[in-house]
Amino acid sequence: MKVLGPSYHNTKEKIVKMFNAVKIDSSYYDLTTDQHAVLWFPVMKAKVYNGWNNIGFDENDSILEYNSNEAKQQEHVKMFVFDTDFDQIRFTFSKLNGDYHFLGIYQLDREESIRRGKCLWKRMCRYYIILPPLSSPTRKKKAASKASSTKTRPAQDKSDSSATGATETTQE
Repeated sequence: MKVLGPSYHNTKEKIVKMFNAVKIDSSYYDLTTDQHAVLWFPVMKAKVYNGWNNIGFDENDSILEYNSNEAKQQEHVKMFVFDTDFDQIRFTFSKLNGDYHFLGIYQLDREESIRRGKCLWKRMCRYYIILPPLSSPTRKKKAASKASSTKTRPAQDKSDSSATGATETTQE
């Protein structure tokens, strides 16, 4: 089990691998397990990055995302705000001191985005727990360890069960 929270940080490559995500572009990665979720690595700087501005405020509880190119900005708002089938959540990581730190899970505030003409992403939560798959080596090892601590002994019954070879399992 891995807990993502304010203190979690890692390289982009390791985060992408942990989520088994597929690259869309340098800041977005699709999660193969959920069509409505992406990994987002916004550049949170005062300067513009490829026309994109990502401004965090209220201690990064909100991120305003927009493009300085008006045509790209209008297309972006149209895609995210007005396409109600495109209801996306973003697992968001921001670079600090060489590593990416988990900011939280964000969802679009449609009403405020329409009012501003720019996408406003609001943090839904600060923590996320990743459980290993049921078939993971960690879970198999724990199951094997539990099974080895289980012993088998002959069943004690009023009837003669030793003739039938019946056994009972106990935990010690």
